[in-house]
Amino acid sequence: MIDELTGAEHMYLYSEIKRMRGERVGPITIKRMKQVGLTEAMDIPVGNYSGGMRRRMSVSLSTVGDPVVILMDEPTTGMDPVSRKHVWDLIQKLKKRRVLIMTTHSMEEVDLLSDKIVVLVDGTCRCVGSPLKLKKLYGEGYKVNMMCDPANTAEVVKLVHQLIPCAKLEEDSSGNLVFIIT
Repeated sequence: MIDELTGAEHMYLYSEIKRMRGERVGPITIKRMKQVGLTEAMDIPVGNYSGGMRRRMSVSLSTVGDPVVILMDEPTTGMDPVSRKHVWDLIQKLKKRRVLIMTTHSMEEVDLLSDKIVVLVDGTCRCVGSPLKLKKLYGEGYKVNMMCDPANTAEVVKLVHQLIPCAKLEEDSSGNLVFIIT
C-alpha cells in the first residue's frame, strides 16, 4: 500500500488496475469498506492506519474486480475481535461464489471458514480434509472449563459424569475444573 493514499483512493486505484469503470466503483468501494469496518477511515491516508486496519484494507482490496480466486495470507492476525468478525463475515460471503485460499495459524478461523484444510509442516503436506474429518482423526475432543465452590467439587464432577459419561476430568484446582469430552 502507498502510505499517502487514502483507503478510498486505494480502492479507486485497484479498480482502475482491474479495469472497473464508471458508476460501479463508488458503490463497491463504500460497500467493501463498510463490510470490513473501515467507512470511518476511508478518507484517512493508510499510513495512519493501524496494523489491523491495514489487514482489513488488504482484504477489501483483494475483492476488487470480483475475482474468482482470492489468496489471503493471515487475514485477521492481530485484529481485535470486532474487526475479526467483520472480516470473517465478509469471507463467508465471498467464498460462496469463488475459490478462497487462505493461510492461517488460528484454529478458530480454520474451523469457522474452511471447507477443506491442508496442513503443511516444513513445506510438506501432512494431511488434507474437512474440519470435521481432521478433528475426528487428530482431535482430542472439547475442553470444558467450569468453576464451582471447592466444597462442591465432588458433587459437580459426579453430575458432569452422569450427564456426559465420556467426560474425563483433566484438572481439579480449587474449584476450577477442566473436563475433556471426546
